[in-house]
Amino acid sequence: YEAMVKHAKSAGDRPHEIEALNNLAQAAINRGNFGVAERKAKAALRVARALGDRKLEADSLVSLSEWKRAIGDPGDAVALLEKALDLYRQLDDRAGEANSLRRLGRLSVGLGETAKSHGYLIEALSLYRALGDLEGEGHSLNSLALGSSNHYETRTLGEQALAIFQTIGDVDGQSTMFNNLGLMYANLGLYRTAGEYTARAVEMAKRAQARLLTATYLESLGRSQ
Repeated sequence: YEAMVKHAKSAGDRPHEIEALNNLAQAAINRGNFGVAERKAKAALRVARALGDRKLEADSLVSLSEWKRAIGDPGDAVALLEKALDLYRQLDDRAGEANSLRRLGRLSVGLGETAKSHGYLIEALSLYRALGDLEGEGHSLNSLALGSSNHYETRTLGEQALAIFQTIGDVDGQSTMFNNLGLMYANLGLYRTAGEYTARAVEMAKRAQARLLTATYLESLGRSQ
C-alpha cells in the first residue's frame, strides 16, 4: 500500500491515495502498530476533506474510529462512526450505512448497551442481506452472537457466521469465529472442543502475521485448556 500511496500522490490521484492510506491504517491496526495507524487515518481524512469528497471523508472517519476502538477509546470511536453514518445516509450509500451500523453495534456490545446494539445489528443485517453482501452478513451475525446471553443462540449465530466466512474464503473472519466459538465452548466447560477451535484461530493468525490477533487468540487458547 505504501507504493500505491506514492504512485497515487505522484499521479495526482487523490481518491486512490486516500484509499491506500486507509488500507495502510487498517493493516497497521491488525499488526498492533497504532501510531502508524493514527498517522495514516488522519492523513486520509485530511486529504479527503481537502478534496471535498464526502464518501471518502466518511471512509476515513471509519478508519479513525477503528484506531480509536483498537486503543481502547470506544466513546470517541462511536462519535466518529456516528459522523460517518450521517454522511453515508446523506449520500444514500447503503453499503457504508450498513458497515457503520455494524460497527456501532459491535461497540455498543462492549459498552453494555445490549438493546441499542441489537437494534443497530438487526438493521445492518437487513441491509447486508438486501445488498447480497455475505461478508457483512457474517460479521453482523458474529456481533449478534457476541451480544446474546443464550448459549444456543450464540452457537447457532456463530456457526452461521463461520460457514459464511468459509464459503467466501475470508481467513480473518474464520479465525475470529474459531476464537469466539472456542471461548463459548470453554464457558460451557467443553474444553476439548474449545481448545480445538481456539488452536485453529491461533494457527490462522500466525500465518497471516497478525501479531495483535495472535496474542489475543493465544490468551483464548490458555482459557480453553
